[in-house]
Amino acid sequence: MNTAVPLPETLSKAVQRALPRWNRRRCATLAGELSTLWWGLRTAVLLDTCSLSEDEAAALGWALQALQKNLSVAHEPVSGQTLVLNRDLLAERVVEDVTFIDVGGREAVLVRPARPYTVRRGLEIALQLDGPPPSFRSLLTSVAAHRSSSPFLSLTLPSPGHPTDLIPFVGFLIDYPVAYCLSHEGDGRNCLGGEELVVTEAELVGPGEMRQRLLAFSYPIRLAPSIPPQAIAEALENKLRARLAKAATTHPELQGCRVEVGQRNVTLDQVAL
Repeated sequence: MNTAVPLPETLSKAVQRALPRWNRRRCATLAGELSTLWWGLRTAVLLDTCSLSEDEAAALGWALQALQKNLSVAHEPVSGQTLVLNRDLLAERVVEDVTFIDVGGREAVLVRPARPYTVRRGLEIALQLDGPPPSFRSLLTSVAAHRSSSPFLSLTLPSPGHPTDLIPFVGFLIDYPVAYCLSHEGDGRNCLGGEELVVTEAELVGPGEMRQRLLAFSYPIRLAPSIPPQAIAEALENKLRARLAKAATTHPELQGCRVEVGQRNVTLDQVAL
C-alpha cells in the first residue's frame, strides 16, 4: 500500500520477526497498514489487507509491544478480524462524543448521540450506554479491562451468532465520529443501498504530495440536521492535526506532513459495513 512517507524500518523489521513465513511484500503491506497507528495518529487499525490466525496475531502483538509498550493486538476468531490498538489513545477515545446509527431496519435511525463513557483510573471504564447493542458494552469493557502488560487479547462475542455486533465496536475503535450498528431484529442486511450518503475521508499528505488514507466513514445525508457534516469534518481535522503535531516530535519522517479532510456525497446500490 502507498504511504505518505517511507515506512519506519523498525516497524518493518518487527512485522518480519513476528511473521517469519511471510514474504517481504506481505510484510511491507502489513507494516503500511500499521504505520499510522505506529506514529500515534490512530486509536486502532482494523487489518484489511490480510487475515491472521490467532497464533500470528499473538506473535504480532508481542513483536509490537517489545518496541512500543502502548500497542496491543485484539483478535476475534469467529470473524477472523484483527485489531491493533494504541492503548494511550484509547484512554482519550472513550471520553469523546460518538453518534451511532442503526441501519438494520427499513431506514437508518439515529441512536442517542451522547458522551456515554466515564473513565476511572486510566482504562477502567464505567459504561452508561443506552443506545447500541449490549454487546458493544461487553466488547469495549473486555478491551479496557485487559492488562496493559499483555500484548494480545482474544475477543469473545457475547452472541457468537451475531458477528455484526463487531460493527459499532470496530467503528468506535478506529476513530469514526459516526458509527453504524445493526439491530438483532433485522436479517443482517443494512438499509443504506440507494440512500444518499455523505462520505468523510481523512488523509495524511507527505512533503512529496503522496497521500495515505487515515480513515473514511459515511452516514445518510438526510441526518445532516442532527449530524452537521461541516462540524464533523472540522472536529476530525482538528483532532488528527493535533495528533500529527505531537507525533512529528518523535517521528522525524512526519515533519512536513499535513492532514487533509474532505467530504463528498455518494449513492450506492449496496453498502458494505
